[in-house]
Amino acid sequence: MSRRILIPVLIALYIFGLGKKASACSCSGGLFFDENVKHSTVVLLGRVKAQGRQGLLTSTQPEVAYLDVEVIEVYKGTLVRPLVRLWDSYVGTNCGGGLDELTPGKLAGFVVEENKSPYSVPELWDTTGIRPGTADYLLGTCNQYWRLFKTERGARRYMRSLVH
Repeated sequence: MSRRILIPVLIALYIFGLGKKASACSCSGGLFFDENVKHSTVVLLGRVKAQGRQGLLTSTQPEVAYLDVEVIEVYKGTLVRPLVRLWDSYVGTNCGGGLDELTPGKLAGFVVEENKSPYSVPELWDTTGIRPGTADYLLGTCNQYWRLFKTERGARRYMRSLVH
């Protein structure tokens, strides 16, 4: 379901008192990581330093809403900080999640976007209760936005092959 449809549906469910249950999501035609790299403006390799669990308005248990990631190398875009916060834009819905497996110490490639339009979805965040900062980055939905690696050398080689 496109963002133009998903957000109004979630808001309508919330207005009609179903906010705690507003988690429906349907995706089709999502991109795998390699293809997603080609279409993104910010691609990086990093090591997870911390998971940020947060209580959400749409969930009964805290979920991993963001990751603090030490930037090893930037392949697309420009990041000026060595440590960045990457938010799951759709945490608390059926479209979000999956960050649980990215525990501290894991090495991963990430495809992210800056927290600004059209990637910023504050209407949804009012429903879920998350508050990404303006300097934070966002992971989207319905695509593969990260890929785990075992070695830094292999990760660097693989990531370079995707952007060149």
